Amino acid sequence: MNGRFTFRLQKVLEYREEREKAAQSKLAGALNSLKESLEELSCLKDELLEVYNGQKTESGGGFDLNGRLLCSLYADYLTGCISSKEQTVQEKEAEVLRERRQLESKMLERKILSRLKEKKRIAFNLENKLNEQKMNDEFAITGFARR
Repeated sequence: MNGRFTFRLQKVLEYREEREKAAQSKLAGALNSLKESLEELSCLKDELLEVYNGQKTESGGGFDLNGRLLCSLYADYLTGCISSKEQTVQEKEAEVLRERRQLESKMLERKILSRLKEKKRIAFNLENKLNEQKMNDEFAITGFARR
C-alpha cells in the first residue's frame, strides 16, 4: 500500500472551501454596505444639526419668517431621510447577521471534512508504517533463517 494518500472526498472538500470563500465575500460586501449606510446616516445627522444650529444663530438680527419656514421644512425633510436611513441600517445589520451565520455554517462544514481528511491521512500513514515494519521483520527473519 505504498503510494500517495488520496482523499476520496477531495472534490467535496474543495467545493465546500469555495462555498466558504463565497460566503466570506458576501459577508464583506454586506459589511461594506452597512458601513456606507452608517456613514450616510452620520452625514444626515450632522446636516440636521447644522440646520438647527443655523436657526439659532440667525435669530440674533431679526425675525425672518421665510428663512425659518424653509429651515423648518428642510429639517423635517432631513428627519424623514434619517428615519428612512435608520430603517435601512437595521435591515443591513440583519443582513450582516444572516451572512455571518451562513459563513459560520460553511466554515463548520469545511472543518468537518478537513478533520476527516486529516484522520484518514493519519490512518493511511499508520497503515504504511505497519506494512513497512512487517516487511522489514520478514526480511530479518528470512535473513536469520538462511544462516
